[in-house]
Amino acid sequence: DSKNMTNLKNITINDKYQIKHFIESTEYCDIYTAKDQVSSLLVTLSVYNASKISRDDLDDSGDLREIGFLKLGVEGFPKLMGFGNFSHNTEKYRYIATEFISGESVLDRMKRKGPLNEFDATFVILKIAEIANNLHNREKPILLNGLSLDNIIFNMSGESEEIALRNLINVRFFEDDFQYKYTNGIIANNLAPECYNNVFTAKTDQFNICALFYQMMHAVPPWFDDEQVNF
Repeated sequence: DSKNMTNLKNITINDKYQIKHFIESTEYCDIYTAKDQVSSLLVTLSVYNASKISRDDLDDSGDLREIGFLKLGVEGFPKLMGFGNFSHNTEKYRYIATEFISGESVLDRMKRKGPLNEFDATFVILKIAEIANNLHNREKPILLNGLSLDNIIFNMSGESEEIALRNLINVRFFEDDFQYKYTNGIIANNLAPECYNNVFTAKTDQFNICALFYQMMHAVPPWFDDEQVNF
């Protein structure tokens, strides 16, 4: 569980990315904006403490699995700009640089404005369902294996809002041996019951997406036993 690594602000990684602003911490990485020293473009930088990365999150080459999926250029995934390793203050880190998206996560919007109305929630969920359908019907099917509202971004860079995904640490090929213990950043209520028996399929993705639809409109996940949730 990484916490605010604000000591990384203003450092330059591998003579390429100068970290500008800390955005937020997730369960498994810290997110910054950074300036590409070559192009002068802003990027979104996800920084992972190497000592806290699960072996399952690495591919056979030792790279974060997420990098391989970003390289596919799937619609709805952020554009991969770079990746690598670096050290700072005797700690080792891995990073993924993606295109900078001006926006906010669904979770952050709900914290700011409360539950989404039916129209907005439907707009988000239809886009996520479209992304999932694309992944499921590829020649080599891909599963999301558990999204949270923190993974879903309102991209406000254009004239109208679009939906994008980020920090896809749970994404795997259907043929991969994915298990419940590998999931990161997911509220248990938002996973299908069979996931606890290590069964992940297109149907469990559909369950997860529908559970997020409920959470967006009601501010709590399905079967939540506490009536009071403060945003």
